[in-house]
Amino acid sequence: MISPKPKVVFFDLDGTLLDYEVSAKQSLKNILESKGIEVDIEVFYPKYQKINADLWTLFEQKKAALDFILVDRFRILLEAWNLTREELETISKEYLEILSQQSHMCPNAIEILEYLKVKYPLSVITNGVHFVQEGRLKATQLGAYFAHLVSSEVVGVSKPDQTIFQKALDLTKINVEESLYIGDSIQSDLIGTNNINMPFVFYNPKKNTVPSHLPTPKWEISNLLQLKELL
Repeated sequence: MISPKPKVVFFDLDGTLLDYEVSAKQSLKNILESKGIEVDIEVFYPKYQKINADLWTLFEQKKAALDFILVDRFRILLEAWNLTREELETISKEYLEILSQQSHMCPNAIEILEYLKVKYPLSVITNGVHFVQEGRLKATQLGAYFAHLVSSEVVGVSKPDQTIFQKALDLTKINVEESLYIGDSIQSDLIGTNNINMPFVFYNPKKNTVPSHLPTPKWEISNLLQLKELL
């Protein structure tokens, strides 16, 4: 058990409660089909994954603006189609709208939130686009579990910058040692919580190895239901 018990529990969304990969793949398939772009999505989606991951890393490192990467990932992916910037901006906008309606969740997301909601106030800290995350929380009906949705788009900085975590603490009116954060990302969640000394549970269903130069998480789980043992 985690002691002392936190006053507020914060969750990451993508990869922790919401299944981003399934949602993104379906959304990409839908938008490309709607534009008459014929590809094998099983081959094409991994290319998108790599491009998107590289650009999001630049965003998290403050080397690229959010508006830029949201469009540029499609410029790189669809380079062979010679699309105009206006066409790419339309694809990006419509893709995000499709993504915002996806309702794919990680295993046991609802069950663990049902368990926790009677014990702790819950809130979200996410690097996702605000209206997209808001829409997905509505589509999955998970939004009702959370008092606050703190997004990098609204705050103006992304995880792992400690500013976004501090914003969540300010909203919930608690000190950092009174909180607990649960997330799956080494780059944004592990490093981010370490930057502000926020207690952290590493959700690691893929059994990723934490690099030796980073702190070892005090708590690590591979199934969300294991939180019942900690909380």
